[in-house]
Amino acid sequence: MSTPLIEIKNLSKHYGTKIALDKINIKLYKNEVVGLLGLNGAGKSTCLKILAGILPPTEGEIYLNNEILYSSNDIQTNDYLTQYKSKIAIGYLPEFISLYPELTIKDFLHFMMVIKDVPKHLREEQLQNAIKKTHLEEYQDTLIKYLSLGYQKRTGIAQTILGNPTLIILDEPISGLDPRQIIEIRNLIRELSKEHTILLSSHILSEVAQTCDRVYILHSGKIVKEVEKGQLSQIENIFMEATNA
Repeated sequence: MSTPLIEIKNLSKHYGTKIALDKINIKLYKNEVVGLLGLNGAGKSTCLKILAGILPPTEGEIYLNNEILYSSNDIQTNDYLTQYKSKIAIGYLPEFISLYPELTIKDFLHFMMVIKDVPKHLREEQLQNAIKKTHLEEYQDTLIKYLSLGYQKRTGIAQTILGNPTLIILDEPISGLDPRQIIEIRNLIRELSKEHTILLSSHILSEVAQTCDRVYILHSGKIVKEVEKGQLSQIENIFMEATNA
């Protein structure tokens, strides 16, 4: 396999004596969908928040195209966020979406482009691109408070595209959706992977198997198994064995 687009090495996060992540290693390649699978409390959201620049890690390194994004020294001096964000564009969707209900989809996406410092001359093009890719054309002038959960998720995913990120991070993207919405979001994720690398978390075995190219199983803060595409049909047995459930 080619050189990883993004490589995470020995990433750890401690909260006092509690170890949330314990020296995990993950490789992400261009235009693939990788799943982070685990029970509630396994450390999935902590891992994603670190990658998104929201939480500082206790130790570890992240590489982009084989070049280091931050080192242990950056972490110790609290400079890693500035250096990290200056070297990689990230689109991040948390499990619990923070939207502005009194804004329309279009106004919300404009606001997010300002936050992300998208150059003014690119904003209209990026707005239309995000709306088109997430199939929100019909609802772009609708107030967010009137959208179903499925379309709120789409709006959240639309903002991850803004800025043309290298990596899109989705934390439990199908949580709370009905069967039709799950299928639509799954298809959307596969479509976005044609232009972005995607890392998503889930605790739903069947959905991970259908959506992802590879899966890492996270258990008690450790990566206990990497599951390749050819093994995904056996994900239930592999998960049970890997987590000793």
